[in-house]
Amino acid sequence: MASGSLIFSMLFLLAFGAYLFMGIFIRQLDVKGNLNRWFFTVCMALSFWSLGFAMANSAPNLETALFWRRFSALGWTIVFTVLFRLFLLLIRDDFGQKKWYYRVLFHVPAAICLYVFSISDTLAPAQYNLVLRDTGWVNVALNSGWDWFFYVYYVTYFLGSIGALVVWRKRSPDPSVHIQSRLIVRSLLIAFVLGTAFDVILSAFLSTPLPQIAPLLTLIPMGTTYYVIRRYRFLMSEAAKNVDLILDGGTRGRLYYYLGLAFLAVGIVNFLPIFLPGLCPADVPASYRAQVSVILFGLGLLILAVKDLKREDLRDVIILIITLVSIPATTFRYVDYAGVTLWALPMLLLIVALVFDNKLPLVLVTVTAVGTQLILWNVTERAAVLHNHSDFVVRIGLLLVAYWLGSIVNKIYVDRLRDNIEKATMQEMISDTSFAFMAIDQDNLHEKIDHLLQRAARTFEVDCAVLCKIHDGNAISVANQWCRDGSSHRLQAELHPAVVDALKGSGFFHTKNAAELFTAATVSIQNEDIQRVQSFVSIPIEEDGDITGFLGFASLEKTKEWSSASLEALRVLGNLVSDAMIRVRAEQEIQFLAYYDELTGLPNRTLFSDRLNQALHVARRSEVFVGVMFVNLDSFKMVNDTMGHEHGDQILLEVAQAMEQRLRKMDTVARFGGDEFMIMVNNIARSDDIHAVAEKVMDVFDEPFVVEGQEFFMTASAGVALFPVDGDDAETLIKNADLAMRRAKVDGKNQYVLCTADMKEEVKRNMKIANSLFRAQARGELFLQYQPQVRIDTGELIGLEALLRWNHPELGMIPPSVFIPMAEKNGLINSIGEWVLHTAAKQNKMWHDSGFPRVPVSVNLSVVQLLDPRIVEKVRNVLDKTGLSPEYLGLEITENVAIKEVTHIIDTFNRLRGLGLFITIDDFGTEYSSLSRLKALPIDGIKIDLHFIQSLEKSKKDQAITEVIINLAKSLGVGVLAEGVETAAQAEFLNLRQCDAAQGYYYFKPMPAEDIEAMMRARMQELS
Repeated sequence: MASGSLIFSMLFLLAFGAYLFMGIFIRQLDVKGNLNRWFFTVCMALSFWSLGFAMANSAPNLETALFWRRFSALGWTIVFTVLFRLFLLLIRDDFGQKKWYYRVLFHVPAAICLYVFSISDTLAPAQYNLVLRDTGWVNVALNSGWDWFFYVYYVTYFLGSIGALVVWRKRSPDPSVHIQSRLIVRSLLIAFVLGTAFDVILSAFLSTPLPQIAPLLTLIPMGTTYYVIRRYRFLMSEAAKNVDLILDGGTRGRLYYYLGLAFLAVGIVNFLPIFLPGLCPADVPASYRAQVSVILFGLGLLILAVKDLKREDLRDVIILIITLVSIPATTFRYVDYAGVTLWALPMLLLIVALVFDNKLPLVLVTVTAVGTQLILWNVTERAAVLHNHSDFVVRIGLLLVAYWLGSIVNKIYVDRLRDNIEKATMQEMISDTSFAFMAIDQDNLHEKIDHLLQRAARTFEVDCAVLCKIHDGNAISVANQWCRDGSSHRLQAELHPAVVDALKGSGFFHTKNAAELFTAATVSIQNEDIQRVQSFVSIPIEEDGDITGFLGFASLEKTKEWSSASLEALRVLGNLVSDAMIRVRAEQEIQFLAYYDELTGLPNRTLFSDRLNQALHVARRSEVFVGVMFVNLDSFKMVNDTMGHEHGDQILLEVAQAMEQRLRKMDTVARFGGDEFMIMVNNIARSDDIHAVAEKVMDVFDEPFVVEGQEFFMTASAGVALFPVDGDDAETLIKNADLAMRRAKVDGKNQYVLCTADMKEEVKRNMKIANSLFRAQARGELFLQYQPQVRIDTGELIGLEALLRWNHPELGMIPPSVFIPMAEKNGLINSIGEWVLHTAAKQNKMWHDSGFPRVPVSVNLSVVQLLDPRIVEKVRNVLDKTGLSPEYLGLEITENVAIKEVTHIIDTFNRLRGLGLFITIDDFGTEYSSLSRLKALPIDGIKIDLHFIQSLEKSKKDQAITEVIINLAKSLGVGVLAEGVETAAQAEFLNLRQCDAAQGYYYFKPMPAEDIEAMMRARMQELS
């Protein structure tokens, strides 16, 4: 009997040690964790249960057995309630915040069972039927009402625990949680089924009841939990998961190596005195020394054997057990001979335990040492060494004092290391975040900030992290958010003014009541979500000195104490986010300027072209039309000149808004600059539909635009190009729409014109002409013709006009009206004009030298040439090189140039006339001539425009105008010449009105120099 009861008692004692170890171990994983605290309570309840069964099982009498059975009830009556509460916390972390009466009702069954089976001196003894068997004291169930109450209670709460675990698995998206839940549920069900079978069913129906072994069966789920902790980091804090404060894997391996060597050395030293009799006391048998040496040597070898295990968690447990076993093994073996000194061995192990980052080794060494001394205290009468009860009191006291001092030293050491590691962790987080933020832009801003929030929240060990934007005073909204449980609350609230003041003042705001953050009436999230917050800290986000938002970190499960290192890291993170916001805002402004018009906010040319290319890509696949409309405001320059650019900008803004309102969201209105707008009309089913869109756009200008109470009537000209009819790419469509718009301008403005094939052909021809013009002079394609000028009354030759001609090798003769404007635009007119001047002057000089009549030759001067500041010098150089007398070279200036540029022209004319040239106003009567300006011009003659001359026979008005021009010239004292005379009637009219000279087909056509020579030679022969 003694043997059987002792075996079960030892098993229960081992279970007690396992639960105690497990409780301390889990508590150390996360000291502040709510789940860890409740799991520690479960382990303590199981420890009471196991210890009570161990003591009761081998009790010397019924009274002692009953006492320890009642003691064990302190554990088994409450363990199911605590277990259920633990698993409820996995799915409802706010369970502890329920009303007090909920919590009381939840614990009532356990309290009743505790009172009935343990506390009550009246009820408790009646609930037990203890019978002594070979295996110890066994309780035969009475199956009373209180027993059935307990059965219902523990089955209900156990099933509730299983249900909570199942819900935990279903709610979590983490696959590892599913595995953890299944493992724990299965182990609990195995323990429940076996425990119920052995302790309830078999105990009630077998004639020889078995001992209750439920505390031993509970080791199954406890071992499974330990595996889950080690394998999946269950119940571990972030610090426990990621940081080993003092000893990493390599350092622990070296420590275990030296610890193994120490055991070997002590074993050898203990064995050596056998061979040195002088050092070995006579009263210590050699067998004792040999046995102890073998024990120590074996422990040392075992430590060395397991120190290199890949499973570090298993290695740590084995070596800790070996170390603890060495205390009673050596103490009990040497108790008869060295009990006075050997008790100090745990002191050395306590020193070793100080270097671990948790107190578990320190606690276990102390408990083992004190327990060993307590056992020795009971067997002192067998000890050969002289000692008394006070020795054990002193030893135990010293061990406890050593533990106390060791705890303090360990705490100081660990706290300092925690600070250093915390700073290193913060620095690493800041370094990684800074590196990540180096590549931040507006495309990855939210991704980078989300990563920062998650990284910072995990580092700070908080449950939620947010980036809130402050706008419209104190109103806030969540821009980015990360929560450990995956929840997302789109907070829209108004920040309390005191919070803003705190952020502006100290740069931090820390509170344990999140409701203090907001103005109560503005919070749009549920109050219980705010009430869950145990602590909240925020750091401001500043841009250009203004607080535009804040980073906030909330702890939901526990109150977070913020260290100086954490707060400093927060400040750095706030600065990082502030810098990132400023950088991204600058990038957005740059991108806006790159792709949008600053005044109207419309897309610019670049963005419009990009959108148009995308629309064309879609249109090619879907076979639809895309319209491009180029809109130009008519006479907008007059608005800027008369009302100022500020009013002009306001009109442009209103025009842009009005056009956007009349189009679909899929269409695009862009500003190309100045008073030009471009419109893309997307997804047109029929080509004719573009007319309706164009009409809508032109309707914008039917009503006046009002700026500061003043009405402005604006008109616009527009050109329309259609894909794929008028072009297959964006550039071509824009070019053709611009071409159509210019045709609308030419045709009278205030209208829209669709691009046509003729327009495009004309453009192609003009482009070819413009390109060929650059090499026309070098290729000798340019040449001069001369048209004689005669006196009307006598027919005498009085001059020649040099006319520039271009014979294109492919296109034939190109009219001057076509290529001269092109030459003026591309800058070729200067070189071509010099060539004309030099060629005409040289040819006239050759005629003079050849004996032909000395008559002047006139050359047309372009406005571009006239505005050249070196024009006088260039004319002088031509005269010098050719040797032509100045009176035989004349310059013809069109009326529009002479009238519009009077101030500059007068000075230039005077300088040219100073060379001896004569100057004539060409095409007179075609512009709005000003007589006051005309009389100020130093000119020698006027040429009546051919349009008036050619209509003399049909139009009385043209006759009157022609007569007025002749009389005006006579009045001003300048000569008058009519050009374009083609009939005798025209010549007769001019002669009767005393016009001085004329030129035209009636007299002579323009001729090359050879024909002019032949004509002059023939006239000379007639006169001779």
